[in-house]
Amino acid sequence: MSAKIGINHDMIVNTALDLAEGRGMESVTMANIARELGIKPPSLYNHIKGLDEIRLAMAIKAQNLLYNHLKEAVNGKESGPESVKEMGKAYLSFAHQYPGLYEASLLAPDQGVSDDNQSAESIIDLTLKALSVYSLKQEELIHAVRGLRSILHGIADLDRKGGFKLQVGLIDSLEVILEIFLNGLKDGGTSPPASKRRIIPSLAKNSSQRNGKDQTMSYRTGNR
Repeated sequence: MSAKIGINHDMIVNTALDLAEGRGMESVTMANIARELGIKPPSLYNHIKGLDEIRLAMAIKAQNLLYNHLKEAVNGKESGPESVKEMGKAYLSFAHQYPGLYEASLLAPDQGVSDDNQSAESIIDLTLKALSVYSLKQEELIHAVRGLRSILHGIADLDRKGGFKLQVGLIDSLEVILEIFLNGLKDGGTSPPASKRRIIPSLAKNSSQRNGKDQTMSYRTGNR
């Protein structure tokens, strides 16, 4: 393969995303990227610091595409049950149509550079706006956002891995699941009584050590 002229950072990241889309994230290596670009691996370091930088840039770009996909789906209905359901369907369609991009969007970056990704924040804002019709306190909103993301990623991941074999439409199941979830928010209370709260020790320790912004919807994925 002849060497390409004018290689730059964007070209490297796009090549990495193409590899992820075509052959999965495990194929994203310095050797494979260099091979696709027709150069030797050491030459990549003229443009990037290493694979971690590439993975972060992949996550940011993939999250931006995911945000645009979700935003287009909720256009004109930015809050309420219908908005949440449309976001859910768009999330699943993105994961199904672009498995490599979706996997890249889940990459978690170093917290020290978390502010670089505005797309992650935009996805959170979009989700919060969709849930704004429910009378939830700040902590309850965090629970709701985490719950929604867990539902969508769980369904998307199982679907990608062929986990649904029953003859029932997946979108039908998604709508029913989301309806159940949203009905649980209508009472305006998602936090359990203090006497019934239990915190897993390892999670409590990690939480106390975390100084940056909450990463629960990050696709760095994961887009919080």
